[in-house]
Amino acid sequence: MKNKRPLRYAPLYIARLRDTRTGIAAFGVFGAGAFALLSAAMHNYRTFFEPILQVFLMAVRRRGSHLYDPSDYFFWAWVPLMFAAICLATCLIVLANKSATDRRIDRALRERLGQEARGAPLEPD
Repeated sequence: MKNKRPLRYAPLYIARLRDTRTGIAAFGVFGAGAFALLSAAMHNYRTFFEPILQVFLMAVRRRGSHLYDPSDYFFWAWVPLMFAAICLATCLIVLANKSATDRRIDRALRERLGQEARGAPLEPD
């Protein structure tokens, strides 16, 4: 039997991807793309998505009845596109501030490690 890595290592790969420029850009592109595709699908296939939207709104309200108005469907179809814009803008801001954030983390780590390394020399003269 082939030796496989256990699933407990999967979050490590995700964390590595989350902290890199490539991972942030991929999340922004794929997240915004998925929301944009959902919005386009909701606009083109209203007969399929309208019952799903009604059930979703009923589940979100957690009440027995929901007040769904069919004239509001286009508002709900534009909501995923708004989320796509928010996702893309957030990822662009994070990418723009990544180098400053990395420098701030490096400076804090250097200060912390520098304070611990002060004292008597490790090797006698």
